[in-house]
Amino acid sequence: MEKYWISVLADKEYFKGTIKESIEDFKVNEIDEDGNLVEYTGAKALPPMPTFAKDYQNATKSYRQAANSEADNVPVVEEELPPLSDLVGPDISKKIEAGELPVDITTSMTREERILLNKVVKTTYPKYMMNNTGGVLSISLCPAFEVIQQAFGEDDAMKIVRFTVSNAPRLKCSYQTTCKQTRKEFHEMWPTRFGFIKMNASNGVVTFSKKADKVKRKGCEAVSCYTMFTLCKSDLSWQEACRQIAISVGLKEGDIHCAGMKDKKAITVQRCCAKGIVAQKLLRISHDKVKICDITYSTTPIQSGTLSGNKFIITLRNITPSVSNDVFQSRCGTVFSSGFPNFFGHQRFAFFCQSDKHIAHKMLKGQWNEAVNILMEPTAEDKEAVVTAKNEYKDTGDCRKVAKLLPTYKSTERELMWAKERYPSEDDGAKWFTAVGYATRELWFHMLQSWVWNKVLTKRLEKYGTKVLKGDLIMQPLSVHGKADKGVPLVCTEPSDFTIFHVVHPKPGCESMYPDNEVAKLFDDVLSEYGLTRIWKSSTVGVRLSASYRHLFTKPADGASAELINEGKDARLTFSLPLSCYATVLLGEVMGSPLL
Repeated sequence: MEKYWISVLADKEYFKGTIKESIEDFKVNEIDEDGNLVEYTGAKALPPMPTFAKDYQNATKSYRQAANSEADNVPVVEEELPPLSDLVGPDISKKIEAGELPVDITTSMTREERILLNKVVKTTYPKYMMNNTGGVLSISLCPAFEVIQQAFGEDDAMKIVRFTVSNAPRLKCSYQTTCKQTRKEFHEMWPTRFGFIKMNASNGVVTFSKKADKVKRKGCEAVSCYTMFTLCKSDLSWQEACRQIAISVGLKEGDIHCAGMKDKKAITVQRCCAKGIVAQKLLRISHDKVKICDITYSTTPIQSGTLSGNKFIITLRNITPSVSNDVFQSRCGTVFSSGFPNFFGHQRFAFFCQSDKHIAHKMLKGQWNEAVNILMEPTAEDKEAVVTAKNEYKDTGDCRKVAKLLPTYKSTERELMWAKERYPSEDDGAKWFTAVGYATRELWFHMLQSWVWNKVLTKRLEKYGTKVLKGDLIMQPLSVHGKADKGVPLVCTEPSDFTIFHVVHPKPGCESMYPDNEVAKLFDDVLSEYGLTRIWKSSTVGVRLSASYRHLFTKPADGASAELINEGKDARLTFSLPLSCYATVLLGEVMGSPLL
């Protein structure tokens, strides 16, 4: 991997060690905005329900009763829909009727007209779907229809799709397959495509029912309630833990919130929240890697970034060559007191940011096929089924076949394959990636931002060391005992008034402030290596990058400690870092080599 790391202790004796040999070797406890440590207490008692929680419970109950009553009494009225040619013109209508898909429609239709067109398309051609990308409507084959058809047969599949745009309150259909995998794929697909329609299965019969109009839920929205809880997870990513909790309590993954994601191969403790009143369901969760305790209620959810830092207890294994206690304590003491470069850690990049493998970079350059190839490259962590599917893409390029081979949990790759099947031309590459979830697309761009930021800091340290320069951008230093400074940075006019802990660099790609000195040229030089400028056209794939800044240096809070154990073969470090700082970078600094 391309080097982007520099150590301020590079001239000192160094050693190597193994991190995360087991999950017990890496423990993380969140520190909340008030500086309080979040700990797993095991307390399972239900708290008394406050007034606002009772109001929410009553409002929700009344709403559900009214919604069910309304659904039972809604008469089904056959709508008279206009012919397709009246909406899109005779030429496009003929192409759709002939199955010459995909068909793009550049139009200035109002929202009501687009809804009507979608209803006409699904009613007349249930196998088709309509997408709106950048003001261009596109009609193509619907991959969801194939999943429904495999479960219910073609006739009932067409009924189900037509039901989604009708005003009928309910529809019952029987499975036409006994294959558990086919039914499972249908159950996983339905909420992602038709989440506005409830689905219940019993004894081979599936009942579809419309949710009441959201406008009529205002009485329930007047009060809000969130169930707050402490989550202790082990050997699970936040996404995996969130999925388990959501399934257990009957919520969407988007209804579970946390202040920050924690390491996967670790034991981590943090505060989370779930929408609504689900305390009893949370306490009934039975999962060996997920533990819940300390439940409370709140009227507001936990927002991303609302923490001040994390406490780490880390055990380094297999230290080689052996080091004396004096050398070890000296290195740790220097890092604890003098700080270290605030690089983004290797886990920020995963597989997708090797020197020539940035998905976001290929997207910005319009090299859509190359971006797909990066994503579809097998990795060491891929399971056999995933490797088989990715090799099939490499050998044949058959997107439809690959999409069917990929496991359902590989939703990003599956959506990309279906989109590439609908739009085979690379000229439509932006449409391939808009089919991928927004959070994933945004993460790819953040990876590229972080990579460039790291390279600029490396060049700065090589050229200027830890000097504060006139024209640098200045913000309050990071701390685990206070909220992070999220304002606009100041321009340094007197370097002697500040330390390296005050200096920040912008994350590139958006309209951020840049230093008014030689460092700005370092940014331009690094960006030019990739053929990029300071502003990126990320809107091509619907990603909006906002101005943000990151401190160049950070250090642990007071009270950090380190010791050699097991006769010097291993070491244990305990320290707390501010928000968005990487423990693996601190460990690399102590050992004198980057953990990449």
